[in-house]
Parts: sequence; C-alpha cells; structure tokens
Amino acid sequence: MKNRAIVDEFSDIKILRFKFDGFENLPLKQKKLIYYLSMASLAGRDIIYDQNYKYNLIIRKALETIYKYYKGDRESEKYLKLNTYLKRIWFANGIHHPFSKEKMKPEFTEEHLNKLLENTPSHKFNLTFNSQTAIYEFLKKQLFDDSIAPKGVESNSNKDLILNSAANFYENISQEEAEAFYNNRMKEKPKISHGLNSKLVKEDDKIKEQVWCKNKLYDKAIREILKNLKKASEYTENTQQKSWLESLIKFYETGDLNEFNRYNISWLKDVQSNIDLINGFIETYSDPLGLKGSWESILHVRDQEATKRLSVLSKNAQWFENNAPIDENFKKKKVKGISARAVNVAMLGGESHPTSPLGVNLPNADWLRKEYGSKSITLQNIAASYHQSMIESGFIEEFAASDTEIENYKKYGFLADNLHTDLHECLGHGSGQLSREYHPRI
Repeated sequence: MKNRAIVDEFSDIKILRFKFDGFENLPLKQKKLIYYLSMASLAGRDIIYDQNYKYNLIIRKALETIYKYYKGDRESEKYLKLNTYLKRIWFANGIHHPFSKEKMKPEFTEEHLNKLLENTPSHKFNLTFNSQTAIYEFLKKQLFDDSIAPKGVESNSNKDLILNSAANFYENISQEEAEAFYNNRMKEKPKISHGLNSKLVKEDDKIKEQVWCKNKLYDKAIREILKNLKKASEYTENTQQKSWLESLIKFYETGDLNEFNRYNISWLKDVQSNIDLINGFIETYSDPLGLKGSWESILHVRDQEATKRLSVLSKNAQWFENNAPIDENFKKKKVKGISARAVNVAMLGGESHPTSPLGVNLPNADWLRKEYGSKSITLQNIAASYHQSMIESGFIEEFAASDTEIENYKKYGFLADNLHTDLHECLGHGSGQLSREYHPRI
C-alpha cells in the first residue's frame, strides 16, 4: 500500500511513516529556516548514544561496519539476526530498551558474531582495537555478559541508583555523593537546573562537573549544532524568535545554566512564530536521579486549523482548574501563561527519535512554569500516523464490541486521541495539576 503508515516491523517494534504536508507551499525563507533547524536536529545523534551508555557508540559503529562490509551470505540467518539487532539499537539509541531499560539480548550467538567478524575486512573497523580478536572479545562481553550493564536506568530504591545504572551521567561516584553535591548547590541557587548539562565525575577524590558545551564534552557534535543554529538565525520569522535562538546559541557556547533560563523565558514569549524548536538537554527520565538532561530535538510547524481546538482549552484553563477533582489546596487561584498549539513535526532528533512523544509541555523547571507559564504542543502528524497504523493493524476489528464502535473509532478516534493528549499536556502539565512524568511514546 503506497501510503501505509507502517513501513517496517522487527522484533516487537513497528516503524511508522509520518507526513509533513505543505512544505512545498512555504516561502523560501521559511524553507531555509526549517532546513537549518533540521540539520541542527540531526547533528546531536551521537550525544544521546553516549549519554545512554559509555560504550554505545563503539558497539553501534562496530555492528554498522559488519552490516555494511560483510562479505558473506547476506541472506543467512546469522546476518539477518544481526541486522534486526542493529535496528533495535538504532531504535533505542543504544543497547538498552528505551521503555524497560533492560539490556537487549541479540538473537544471534557468540559463534555467529565471530563468523560475521571473520568475513568483514578488518581495515574497515575504524575503532581503537589492536585486532579483530579484540573487537570480538569486547562485543562478546558487552552483548552477551548479563552482569555487564544489565540496566540502563535502575529504579529499585534499595540499590544505589547510580552504581547500578548504565546511563553515562556519573563516573566513579555513588548516589549518596551525587545527591550531597547537588543538594548543596540547590540550596545556594534554587532557580538553576543544576546538573542538567553536565557529567559528574570523581577524580583523585575530587568531585567535579564536565559540562556539555563548545570546547568541552560533546564539542564536535555541539559545534555542528551551533553551525546550523547560526545559519538558521539568518532566516527567523520575527525578532522574538531570533532572540530565543540567539540565547540557545549562547547556552551551547558557554554551558551557562543562567543562559538556559534566559533562553526558556525568551522562548516562552514567542507565541507568534509558526516554526518552533525544542533543542537541547531537556528531559531527565534517563538519569536515575532525575537531574541530567538527555539531548533531544523536535522541530515543528504550527497546524493552524488544529490549533483552534487547543486554543479553546487554554482560554478556559481556569475553569478546568477550578472544577478539577483535586483538593482545593492544590488548585491555582490564577492560572497563567499557558500557550498551546497543535503542530506538525518536521524533524526529530536525539531522545525524541525515533520514539517520538505525542505531546510536550515545557519548560520543566517549576519556578519558570510558575512565573512565566508553559508551552504545550500536540504533535498532530505523529498522532495521525499512530492512528492510521491502528486502523491498518486490524486491532480495532479484533477487540471492538460492535460494528458501530469500529465505525465510530475510524470516524472520531483521531480527534478523541488528540483531545486526550491536549487535556493531558495543556491542562494537566500546563496548569500544574500534574507533575512531570514519562510522556507516551510511539
């Protein structure tokens, strides 16, 4: 089927196609803005791999080398199983499942891996290994030894969450040491998102932060992001858009979290631009302490018609707050600053790719939300792909109670799903009734 939403299936995963209609009708200036912001969204791909586990990039590049240069039978079972496992790594941005956080096990064996390596030219492995045997021993440990990095993020509070997590946000440091380090900083400066853009390490019994910015950690990727953000700033739609984009550039250049606050405040003020960008170290779900931001990017364009639906909710946010079934002590007397829109995604990157959220509400810092409000977005074309895949899958026919229910889902299901997301993001997160939690991802 030409327009089928599901374009690939492997393991327990389905890959969906999403549409971005209307690009060809945009003015050239906006097309250039979208192009450079798209390049900035792709440039940080390796950052998220490294953040998820310190050996992810070596593993991925080694397996990609086999995938590209293997000289044996590409229809053989062992090669096809490696192909599937590599797709799972691409899907998860590493060797841990993005939802369960468990290490994903290959379906091929250690013997199969060795045969695949033997039939791949050794000079193609641009890695820091002395021999093909060294590559094999490394991959064998990382992929097949259950005692090595079994969990991406440990959630059992009876264990040291840092020492038992593979996430690459801390080095040679315990949970107790990390918490003490940041608790002191939060007391001194409560309006800073301490630790958001850094790795915490202990060297020679001294604890210090290694900041992710230009000339420091992730320098190569960040320089590429900066190059494209600076080009994009030449094609902005208005002065407010240019203002927050310049603040984002300064944040990447300096690593200064005060600059990150200025960027967020300026970004919240921009309610006019049709083209918008979420880019940087944002969500903290992958850090067992909930402090470190995973790199991500969501470039999106306002859907004018669908945004009318969201604007009704945001204008009536106070009514929903007053009538919410929660204790009066938790209700805001004055809900302010909720900006909501429905958008179509133009490009995804980092943690948001390929497992995209359906909705987003930012910024995350509670004090920013209280003083300056928040932006809520519903990702219209992502939701449309998800809805279309449900129709194609036969799921509704299998589990619906009647033909009428099937008909109603096909007719109204997309709107109902979007309203559910709208209510969650705009009135739940936006008005402050919900604390931040993991957003549903496709």
